[in-house]
Amino acid sequence: MSRLSRLSAAIALLAGAAWLAQPAAAHHSFAQFDMSKTSTIHGTLYVVEWTNPHSWLWIKAANGVKWGFEAGAPAQLVRNGYSRASLVIGSGLTVIYHPVRDPKVGNGGSLISVKFDNGQTITGAAPVPKAGGGPGGPGGPGGAPPGGPQ
Repeated sequence: MSRLSRLSAAIALLAGAAWLAQPAAAHHSFAQFDMSKTSTIHGTLYVVEWTNPHSWLWIKAANGVKWGFEAGAPAQLVRNGYSRASLVIGSGLTVIYHPVRDPKVGNGGSLISVKFDNGQTITGAAPVPKAGGGPGGPGGPGGAPPGGPQ
């Protein structure tokens, strides 16, 4: 095998390995959420971010404090019964969630379910936690900023 052939093979191998590693690097850990705790808060929906890999729901509590909740990908939310029509800005709702471990990163957590003031409940919103990954979540890379969208 010539030197040029070996170099080409090595470059192809490295490019293939980098391409296969993309999905693993794109996902983050759920360590920032205390998955052993469940909390509830009521507020008014003011922003919905239908984004991949995780959507975000933002509410304002009665005291004006903003809360952000990480949910699954848009396709996962739709499979679980959420839609753009069901998540109406200005709707009153109660959120059940796993809280962030460190409140200094912001108010919020990993969304478990939503109960709207009209009585409708949609569950199964939390993404499936995976081991490893980087920080993410409220205030972390790939996550929403502390305090939420303005």
